[in-house]
Amino acid sequence: MNINKLTNFNFWTICVYAILFLSPIVTPTIIGAIIFLVWLFKYRDISFNLDSAVGKLTIVLLFYFFVILFVTLLSGVDKRAFSSIFSFSQFLYLSLLLPFLATKVTNINFYLLGKLATVITFIVFFLSLIEYLFFFIEFENKYEISFPKGETKLLTGNANIFCNMFFPIVFLSATAWKDKSFNEKTLAIIAIVLGIITMYYFAGNRMSILASSVLLFIVCIYIYFIDRVFSLLLLGGLFLIAIFFIYKNQDYITMLWNYITLNIEAINMHSLKERAIMLKSAFNAFSDSPWIGYGAQNKFTALKPYLEGLTLKEASYHTPHNIIATHLLAGGILAFIAVISVILFPVYVTIKYCRNINIYFIAVVLTTSLLVLGISETVLFNDAKNTFYIILLFIFALLIDNTKNNNSLKD
Repeated sequence: MNINKLTNFNFWTICVYAILFLSPIVTPTIIGAIIFLVWLFKYRDISFNLDSAVGKLTIVLLFYFFVILFVTLLSGVDKRAFSSIFSFSQFLYLSLLLPFLATKVTNINFYLLGKLATVITFIVFFLSLIEYLFFFIEFENKYEISFPKGETKLLTGNANIFCNMFFPIVFLSATAWKDKSFNEKTLAIIAIVLGIITMYYFAGNRMSILASSVLLFIVCIYIYFIDRVFSLLLLGGLFLIAIFFIYKNQDYITMLWNYITLNIEAINMHSLKERAIMLKSAFNAFSDSPWIGYGAQNKFTALKPYLEGLTLKEASYHTPHNIIATHLLAGGILAFIAVISVILFPVYVTIKYCRNINIYFIAVVLTTSLLVLGISETVLFNDAKNTFYIILLFIFALLIDNTKNNNSLKD
């Protein structure tokens, strides 16, 4: 494989990489807005190729935007409606930019993505460790120190937002495995382990614990397809970690199953019980307005008549904390089709265009991160997460356009 020289970076390439890899540390929204404004005032080129993966991605993202805009305006035009439009506006202005970016961005390849992801994962781990040491360790007395699970978030503002954007980056550390030297493979594995520790222990929220286990499994399967000998060591480690995880989290696993099955009475974790109540109430509210929902501005207020607990009715939630339920409330079946088209886009274009194992597994990770982390988190309707995932999807589509003529599954 020809690996591009690590020079020849232009403004657009630097901004794309900055959005992707700095997102777990600081919000990427400002960078996304800046490159849009530069494009708007200097270029304004929106021509694109519908036969390309980037072109199809642009259509999918614009479809999502206009569907959510339609159901929002249909539910009323007021200050709350305009405020909610901003929460998904990235699907308009960044989508218009993508075809132009495809002609300007250089040095997008699996090897470089893997190297940068490894470096950033190390950096995020050490920054999270510092945050954890300063804010989450409890000194019970001068001789005893408690090490609870924290909720590190760096400058993203929220542990859920942090994990949403860190999950795919940790996996990217393993990409281009065949092209890595032994030292690079070792560093990548260490980075993945540290990334999983960061999500599982330092972030330590409900879904990051599940997501870290899913991520480890995906990494092991990916390496197994490429490097059977190396993967046997990983699979052995995975088995031991799985035993440890089950042993240490039996109550959590039971509660998570109760949440998924909406067995609310059996859940003894207060915050998870609230989310289960919201999820059940969301489906009840959806059944009363199944086609167009209640508008993005009402994705939580529409729940209130259906909630079972007075305390929860008075809570300051903004969404039902589930990616599917949130879209069913915001726009009914129309919004559901829109969000599913975004979630399944990686799988669709991979099947249609490409037989590259790196692409296969990045598609799995993209779809999995949205679904698994979306079990108790909205994921979208957030400017930072929108910006991150749109750019990640763009890089994914660009990689497909660069490799779709290669029919070798192992390359």
